[in-house]
Amino acid sequence: MTARVLEILNLFLQRSVEGPFDMEDREEFVETLVAQGHHPDEVYAALNIVDNIQQRMDAPILGVSKKSSNRLFMLLEQYHLSPELRGHLDELTRLGVITPVQREEIVERSFLMEPEEITVEHIEYLVEDMISEEPNEIGYFDETISEYYH
Repeated sequence: MTARVLEILNLFLQRSVEGPFDMEDREEFVETLVAQGHHPDEVYAALNIVDNIQQRMDAPILGVSKKSSNRLFMLLEQYHLSPELRGHLDELTRLGVITPVQREEIVERSFLMEPEEITVEHIEYLVEDMISEEPNEIGYFDETISEYYH
């Protein structure tokens, strides 16, 4: 790729950042660049690169699904909950037994216990407790560890 094509590509990208860039604007911009002395082949090569970039940005990412994405655990959560417990909570969330928000509340409640004490049974008890509460009332606040950080 020549330096001139890169220069034209840079001009196209700068122009596209300024605002919407419809077909009429593109044609006018191409004519302006050719009138300024840029070779039409170089202008259209840069335009093809811009189109390829736009197509890649608009295309869906293959193999990625929002429902099957993995969580990133914060360091405290990794220390406090064993992989078995984290996996159990992820499975309950994936199956729709608990929501992601409820999952976070259960994790926060587990921080109040010693890491050695927490078992799958404890987590299931917290899940049952969480599900049985289901207040859904305006103004209801659940006491969790996050309140101590705010």
